[in-house]
Amino acid sequence: MRRIAIPIIILALAALFETSLLPRLLAPGLRPNVVLIISAVWAALRGDEGLIWAFGAGLMLDFTSSGPFGLHTAGLVLGNLLASLVNRLPLPSRLFRATNWVATTTAISQIVLVVGLILSGIKMDLGYTLSALILPSLLINPLVSMGVFAVLRLASDSIDERARGVIR
Repeated sequence: MRRIAIPIIILALAALFETSLLPRLLAPGLRPNVVLIISAVWAALRGDEGLIWAFGAGLMLDFTSSGPFGLHTAGLVLGNLLASLVNRLPLPSRLFRATNWVATTTAISQIVLVVGLILSGIKMDLGYTLSALILPSLLINPLVSMGVFAVLRLASDSIDERARGVIR
């Protein structure tokens, strides 16, 4: 039960933080996608279990968004699936794999959001969207993911040790 409840609580708190407090603390271009980063790093570390986190993370963002329901979920799931394919490349370290995973997920989820909003009839300035929102998130998300990776790697390793019966 804890294995299900803890991710739900973590993602719900991250979604609330990302949608309520973070916009007041940082300018739009400097704002990391906290829920995306957490779910993508976990997916990079845990594989299929992380993809379930990505689905849950997308739902959390959809519940807190005023946009069309399902765009965040589709973006995070598609982004993480593509990142899992890119992850098959011979990348040198777990940290580099995780930051690459976050960058790939960020790019795909942003594309899905923009296309989804355009298809739903919302007009937007694509130049501004690219320069002020998408490109900055492609820079800041991988940078922030390095710190998130350190914390989540400890959690992942702890889960693996408990599964093997190792007690610290």
